[in-house]
Amino acid sequence: MTFYHKIIKFSYHFTWFSKIYYSLTMNLSKNLPQCPVKTYSSFIQIRNALKSGNLYEHDNIADVIKDYLIHPRVIQCRLNSEKNFGDCDDHAIYWCTAIKKSKLAKKVWFSFFTMTGRGTDDSINSHAVCVFLGYDDKYYWCDYKNPNLLDKPSNFQVKSANLYGCEALCGAMWEIHTIKDDDTPIFGKITRVLPEDDIIL
Repeated sequence: MTFYHKIIKFSYHFTWFSKIYYSLTMNLSKNLPQCPVKTYSSFIQIRNALKSGNLYEHDNIADVIKDYLIHPRVIQCRLNSEKNFGDCDDHAIYWCTAIKKSKLAKKVWFSFFTMTGRGTDDSINSHAVCVFLGYDDKYYWCDYKNPNLLDKPSNFQVKSANLYGCEALCGAMWEIHTIKDDDTPIFGKITRVLPEDDIIL
């Protein structure tokens, strides 16, 4: 592990700053047209609404701001119009909000991690997903398609990184404490997780 990798892992002690920033950008986006988030009876319905990730769009405001979180109600309006709406963190926050609002799981976490390429590939990338505890007392993660089973919560980053041929360095999970009447997800407890952690949430 390089010194740079160690710095990245250390930085995950401070994701509270990202939580403030994401909450701010999410609330600022409420000035855009918005629609109430739908309630769903199954995870497949959510996947179908998101077109299995085919509505992906990179964050970009005037080539200046390239990382922000869109409010779920704004996402819903774009879904209703079948417009592209956002990147991985926007998909993840919609999954989290829809699952929580639809009461499809016991607990839900907005989760993200940093990964590095294998071998001589030293590229660094980050990705966001939704992690949840089902009513079957099993953990799952999802980003664009159907939820995938986890043997332990921290493995969301390993499973996802493997799909990109990468290795997970470190991740964080923000519990979605509640959903306000205007469909704003409220972030609660922050949990920093390493790929090898064995945690119970």
